[in-house]
Amino acid sequence: MTDLIRSAAGFIKANTDAADSLDLAAALDDMMNCRTYINDALSSIYAITGRSCGIIAPVPNNATAFVLVSVRELRIALDEKSRGLACDIADVLRSMPEKDGFHDKKELQSFNTNYIQPFNSKHLCHLPEIV
Repeated sequence: MTDLIRSAAGFIKANTDAADSLDLAAALDDMMNCRTYINDALSSIYAITGRSCGIIAPVPNNATAFVLVSVRELRIALDEKSRGLACDIADVLRSMPEKDGFHDKKELQSFNTNYIQPFNSKHLCHLPEIV
């Protein structure tokens, strides 16, 4: 799932002005909050990005709050046409650690220090740190 989120965030960062970016963020948000079926969301994501995608592994427990809040805030920012905020959130999401990095305290501390804390200092909305 983190690979899918990173890939989607990269697409959104490169296309923040496109309507497809809002649709992509909505598909992720709806899927993660059980408002749509996974296969329907994956079909939407494929239609937008043109890349085959799937869920290989779930988001690690220690990153769940970060991912849920970040994707929700990304969707809101795109919906409100706050392109700078959306670009910054997408940058944080696409920079998430790889799967094994979620179990490395030093890597998580580095991610929080280099991405989440500067983001939170810059913006009114705050993303939770990965613990």
